[in-house]
Amino acid sequence: MNKLLLPVMVVILLIGGVLVVNQFLSTSSGSPEINNEGSSQATSTPSGNQSTGDFVGQKLATNYYEFTQADYKRLREENRPLLLYFYANWCPTCAAQEPVMVEAMNKGVSNGMIALRVNYNDTATDATEKELAREFAITYQHTFVSLDKDGKKLDLVNGQQSEEELRDLFAQL
Repeated sequence: MNKLLLPVMVVILLIGGVLVVNQFLSTSSGSPEINNEGSSQATSTPSGNQSTGDFVGQKLATNYYEFTQADYKRLREENRPLLLYFYANWCPTCAAQEPVMVEAMNKGVSNGMIALRVNYNDTATDATEKELAREFAITYQHTFVSLDKDGKKLDLVNGQQSEEELRDLFAQL
């Protein structure tokens, strides 16, 4: 009986952890430290183009948005440096990374970089996100890809990143 109890408890804890992570990711965008206000203020992009600042994807932090194909296409056309964060909403390390990413982005970047969070490798993933993951040979759901203003892949980093490591990644752009 005791031999069966331990595996059952482990499974219950794992399921509970996944549910907590899912709840955190679905409600984290409403937490006070994350600004959900959209901006319609015109900004100058590094290429000199004017951007309205309007994004289709939900704003998660300063210059940090949920991925949409429309936003990605527009940013590529504007020659903006990009950081793509491939995550999964069930991933505990991705959930732990999110407040670090939000804090790093809210401290600002000086090069006009925009970060897009790409929901990869779960049931909510759509064909566009899977196609983007294939384009950059993403095989792990906790991956950062940095792209320069010309769309050239500069770096691919897997796993948990500290705020300092993220800011170093931003500086490469």
